[in-house]
Amino acid sequence: MGNVPLLIDLDSKDVLIFGGGPVGERKAELFSKADANVQVFGLDFTDKLKEMATEESRGKIELVKGEIIAEEAESSIGNADLVVIATDDNDLNDELADISEKKGKLVNKANDLSTQVMIPSIVRKGDVIISISTGGKSPAMCKFLRQKIEDWLDESYVEMVRIQEKIKKELKKGVENRERRREILWSLIEDEEIWDLLKSDPEKAKKIAIKKLGDKVEH
Repeated sequence: MGNVPLLIDLDSKDVLIFGGGPVGERKAELFSKADANVQVFGLDFTDKLKEMATEESRGKIELVKGEIIAEEAESSIGNADLVVIATDDNDLNDELADISEKKGKLVNKANDLSTQVMIPSIVRKGDVIISISTGGKSPAMCKFLRQKIEDWLDESYVEMVRIQEKIKKELKKGVENRERRREILWSLIEDEEIWDLLKSDPEKAKKIAIKKLGDKVEH
């Protein structure tokens, strides 16, 4: 299995979606939230897509109504950074994927396990992003795992990321040895007192972490 999970910055990138049904709707919502410029081509669109295009997306979603003809879509594909193919016509999907791949585009072919780009289920809280995939074999299991992780991933983990970010910057100023910096950061992650405070008093947890940092740097 050659799949590798990647995080891609799609801010202001152009995402082209073929298909205005429920799958196209979900992809449009996902990518517009990442601040991509999304164009959706289709003969018809879900009510939610129409709603998103007029209200929620702040101009980030454009609907292009009409029959999708592969040859006529070449110029639009040429301008895209990512192409998502989600029509209900398998032959058309194959044609669009072939054109996109020949143009060197990243291609997600929905409901095709051999697709070049898979879009995982995502859990996002603050700066923590967790992607979940079964390689398309069990969407139900993806949903189950996502719900489990959402229940487990509380705000204390987000706060710990913020503490780590702040302390990492401070350590770079005062500790030259990289391995020592890693040891200090890890010791704070393992500190039960900090975790307990993160759940009840995040500000106090930060102060305690900074104090412990000072003690560790001095020693």
